[in-house]
Parts: sequence; structure tokens; C-alpha cells
Amino acid sequence: NDRPIHVQLDVGDLAHSNLRGWANMQNYKRSWQTSIANARLLNMLTQQFRVSPVAAKKAAESLLDVNLVCSLDGEYQLRETGAGRQIWYSTAWPNFSSPTLPQDYTAPLLKWFRGVKLQIAKTDSQFLVHGFLDIERDKESSSLPSFNLFKGFGNLFGGDKKKDDDKEKEPSK
Repeated sequence: NDRPIHVQLDVGDLAHSNLRGWANMQNYKRSWQTSIANARLLNMLTQQFRVSPVAAKKAAESLLDVNLVCSLDGEYQLRETGAGRQIWYSTAWPNFSSPTLPQDYTAPLLKWFRGVKLQIAKTDSQFLVHGFLDIERDKESSSLPSFNLFKGFGNLFGGDKKKDDDKEKEPSK
């Protein structure tokens, strides 16, 4: 190899390594935090912006141009408190007094990620990136994992141009 390499990354299959338990715990903690953050967003829309609790999820999804999905595979639902107030929560939340990693939990990444090799080099006139991502498809599905990193937040910064263009083309009634 005659390319100058400045950064090289070689990560193997975490699902079959000694790091499996650590990776599962880190992913579960982050998923737990994300799930709580989504519920906080829904409750904040109700408290700060006077959006009705029932309409909060649809308002948040429209504002962010996403579908709010519980990262713990639960469903966001409304629950009435003892004071009669409705709050959002997830059906996947464990006991708040002592949340623990479920025995059968596997981080979604560990279900398909089998490794990555990445090389990065910078020359006077170029920045070169060369890599391979090794994945294992789910035997029950022919689709690949979703990597739509650039979707979302469209309505927050002026809306989705394509949707706006489509509305202009609709005949008036």
C-alpha cells in the first residue's frame, strides 16, 4: 500500500467479543436517556406551549419532521397522575427506583454490525477516506439497517421544500 495513512480504525465483531456486555449497557443507558428525553419534549410542549396532551406527539413529530419512536421498543402513551394531570411515558420503562439492564437485552447495533475498517489520509490537495462496513442481515428481513442520518428537523428550519412545492402544485378548490 503506497497511500500515506494518518488514521486507521479496525473494529471487529462486538457481538462476539468481551465488550458485548459493556456495549449493551452503554446502548441501554443511552436509549433510556433518549426515551426519557422524548417524553420530556412531549410534556414540555404541553406545559410551556399549552399544546393539549393528546396533540403533543403529533405536534412534536410535525415540528421535527420525524416519527417519535421509543428507543427501548416501547410505545409513548398518556398516563393520568394522581392529581389528574396527563403526562407522557413509555410502556418500556423499567422500574424508576432501580432501572436495570433486562436479561435478554441486545443493543440493536450488535444485531447487525460485524466490523468496520477505515483509513483516512490527508495530502496537500486531498482528503482521502477508504473503508469497509461489515454487516449481517436479519434472516427474517431482506432490508438493510436504516442510515437516514440527514432526515429530520426539516420543519424546524423552514419546512420541507419538496412538500411545499407539492402543495403549490395542488389545484385550488
